[in-house]
Amino acid sequence: MKINEIHISNFKSFNKTSFYLKDFNMILGANGSGKSNFSLVIKFLGDIAKHGLENAIAMQGGKEFLTNRLIGPNKPLELELVVKPMAGEFLKEIDKKTTLVCQVDKLKYKIVINFINDDYDVEEELNQDLKYVLIDTEIEGKYEELETIGTGSSRMYLKNGAIYNQTVNAPDDVLDKYNLNEGHFTRAFNLYNQKPDEKNFNFMMLKKPILFNGALHRLVEFLENSSIFYIDPKEAKKAVQVIGKTNLEEDGSNLPLVLSKIIKNKKDGKKLTSLINQLLPFINQIKIEKQPDNSLYFEVQETYQDETTSSFPSSLLSDGTINVTALVIALFFEKQEILFFEEPERNIHPQLLSSLLNMMKDVSSDKQIILTSHNPEIVKYLDADSLIFIKRNNKGFSKAIYPQKNELFMEFLNNGIGIEDIFVKDLIFDEDQGE
Repeated sequence: MKINEIHISNFKSFNKTSFYLKDFNMILGANGSGKSNFSLVIKFLGDIAKHGLENAIAMQGGKEFLTNRLIGPNKPLELELVVKPMAGEFLKEIDKKTTLVCQVDKLKYKIVINFINDDYDVEEELNQDLKYVLIDTEIEGKYEELETIGTGSSRMYLKNGAIYNQTVNAPDDVLDKYNLNEGHFTRAFNLYNQKPDEKNFNFMMLKKPILFNGALHRLVEFLENSSIFYIDPKEAKKAVQVIGKTNLEEDGSNLPLVLSKIIKNKKDGKKLTSLINQLLPFINQIKIEKQPDNSLYFEVQETYQDETTSSFPSSLLSDGTINVTALVIALFFEKQEILFFEEPERNIHPQLLSSLLNMMKDVSSDKQIILTSHNPEIVKYLDADSLIFIKRNNKGFSKAIYPQKNELFMEFLNNGIGIEDIFVKDLIFDEDQGE
C-alpha cells in the first residue's frame, strides 16, 4: 500500500494544506514549522482505530490542542487520505483457470469532526475506484492479470457510526455477462449500525472496517501498525529484558532484543551483517550476550585494514553506529509497508549519509519512505522532485510547498544556487500567503 495524498484542514499547526507523496519523500522545514504535526495525522487516525475516537482526541491533549490554536474547535477538523491499497475480492470462478476479481485502484477516506461544546459529530466518507479484471489462477498462489473488463466505483457515508448513504456502481455488461447483482457488493455494509439517530463511535469505519474487498481493512491495518522512527542511541545501547516486543520500538529502545531475534535465524543474521557492512565496512559480526540478570545486550566485532580485531559492547559504540544499525533493521526487517523516519541523519557522517539515503531510495521501490529533517546537509544528496518544504506563512499556518512546482526555486537552481543554500537562506516562498 502507498499513500498518494494527505489533505489536512484545521489540524495542529495546519489551516488547510495538502501533501502529494511519492515512493521516496523528504519533508524539510525549520524547527517549529510543522514537520512532526504532519506525522501526527497518521498517529491520530491510528489511535482512533486502536483506542477509539474519545481516547484519540484525549491523547492529543483534547480538542483545543488537536485543532489549530489560531482557529480553534469552532471550525471542523478534516483529514483525507488517498491511497493505492492493492486489495480486491474474488467475485466468481469462471472456469478452472480463470476468476473474475474486483480490484481497488484508489481509496479515499475522509473524516470530518465537528466539535459542539463538549460533544462532537463525526462524518466519514469512503470512495473507491474499482476495476473488474479476469485473472489466471491456474497456478496456486500466482495471479496473472489477463484482461480488464470494466471499471466502477463505490461510496459509503457514515455519520456518528450510522449509515446514511451507500452506493456501488458496476458496469451493466459485467453484471449481465457474469450473472452478478449489486446486492453482492453491498452485503458487508449491512454489518454496520443502522440506527441513524444514535451515536455509536464503535461503528466508525476505522473501528469496524468490514467492507467489500478488504481495502479499508488494509488501510486500518496500516494505521494501527505504523511507526514513526526517531532513534535514541542512549536508549538503544542499554541492555533489555529477554521478554518483550520484538518489533523495533520507535526510539530503538529494544534494539538488543530485535537483534537477538534476527541473529537466531542464520540467513537473516548474514543479511543484516552484510547490509550494515555496506555502510560500515569495519563491522564483520554482531553478537548477543546475556547478563546475570537475564537481560540482553549486544557486542560488535570490528576488523580493520591491518586485520586486527576488536569487540565492543553496545554501551561503547558510537551513536552513529547505533543509528545505522537501527535504521537498517527498520528498512529491511520491519513489516510496515510505509516507513516514517524523523531526522535519520543524526550522528551520521555526511559521506555515510549519502550511502544511507541511496539505500533508502532503493528500498522505496517496495516500501514507501517518508523522512523529515531540518538539516541542510541532507539536502545535498536529494533531487528536487523528492522534496516537500514545510514553513509557516505570515498568518502562522504551516504549509506544504513543492519546490519543483515553484518558478523562483527552479530559477535559483538554473542559476547555480544549490538546494541547500535555497533552504538555509529561506529563498523559497509560498505564493499563496493568504490561506
